[in-house]
Amino acid sequence: MLKKMTFILCGILVLILSPMFILSQQGTDLFLIQITSDGEKLVFSNSVKINETEGYNNQPFFHPDGVSLFYSSGVGSNTDIYHFTIETGKTIRLTDTPDSEYSPTVMPGGNQFSVIQLVLSEGPRNGAQPLVAFPITGGEPKLIYEDGEKVGYHAWIDPDNVVMFVLGSPNFLQIVNLKDQTSLRIAENIGRSLYKIPSQEAISFSQSKEDGLNVIMRYDLETKEMESIVPMLDGNSFYAWTSTGMLVMGVGSKLYGFRPEKDKDWQYIWDLTELGIKDISRLAVHPKILWIAVVSSQ
Repeated sequence: MLKKMTFILCGILVLILSPMFILSQQGTDLFLIQITSDGEKLVFSNSVKINETEGYNNQPFFHPDGVSLFYSSGVGSNTDIYHFTIETGKTIRLTDTPDSEYSPTVMPGGNQFSVIQLVLSEGPRNGAQPLVAFPITGGEPKLIYEDGEKVGYHAWIDPDNVVMFVLGSPNFLQIVNLKDQTSLRIAENIGRSLYKIPSQEAISFSQSKEDGLNVIMRYDLETKEMESIVPMLDGNSFYAWTSTGMLVMGVGSKLYGFRPEKDKDWQYIWDLTELGIKDISRLAVHPKILWIAVVSSQ
């Protein structure tokens, strides 16, 4: 009994010391919404709630082939990764460990997915947040990166290079070459949305400026130059890219888009109120822009 109580207390302590996850463990639902085109206008309809349980249902990621969606789900301190097949509407559980897995991301090659694993088990690694890989078809996890750092979020550049949000004072962004285990620190005071920009040798991230403005930034992987894309809208700290290179954000129930080469400011797209969504946070866009996955508070 004492050992069980100690384990529970350790798990609570880990969550207290990990603000990234304590913020993300609010009750949320995950919706899949169909996208059709009416000329140049996008139309959103047929909202389906994916999750079958209450609690945390978050961090959607479409498989590059477009047939399925990965997400994190759990109640309390333990979170696992689930896989939803769009055509059949069936969900399967992909991880079942004593630790918690977050941020499922299909790795280059399509045979594995990477996660941030919050270690809850007792011992010297309690509270660690390494980057770990699982086979999509099932199997044991493999440690990818730890190096004494707590990884918060990540995005793959290519099979050897991954960009990481690392918890610190302040939080910072680094690119890690897994082949030779070298890292390049490129920015501080960053947000939680990281992406390899579609069809570009560049990455994007949000950064909090001295005036308090949160700005989506672009970092060129070849020239190492950094530039501002657009300030984020007030009311949300997440954004996503479409495969055609448009940024998408949600504020309240409304979706907005920004095309870096065409727009001077965010453009209104759609109000999801009629689909039962009033509080958009994270989102992900289908690779062929047939669906959008939207996270909303319960």
